[in-house]
Amino acid sequence: MFRLMKVFLTRDSLLTGLTIGLITTALLYFSMGLIIDSLSTIPEWLKNPRTPFLIALIPNVFLFRYYMVNRKQDKTGRGIILVLFVVIFAVFLLIK
Repeated sequence: MFRLMKVFLTRDSLLTGLTIGLITTALLYFSMGLIIDSLSTIPEWLKNPRTPFLIALIPNVFLFRYYMVNRKQDKTGRGIILVLFVVIFAVFLLIK
């Protein structure tokens, strides 16, 4: 299992980048939802429905830099940044 994950994560492909981007965004978004639900009082800046989505995208910027600069895997980095732009575009178009 771990060997398969290691092979998948070290491969330089657009599909790997898309998968990494989607998984990290989804995990952080759902964890943000759990954190927000557990708060008794929600700060004013966190009441905007766009905020959890945008906070969930922050790790993708660091992953993009890691894959592009440190590992020299351009296709994987492009997949991560594609997820970033598509989610940002969807959030600003669909959520008011």
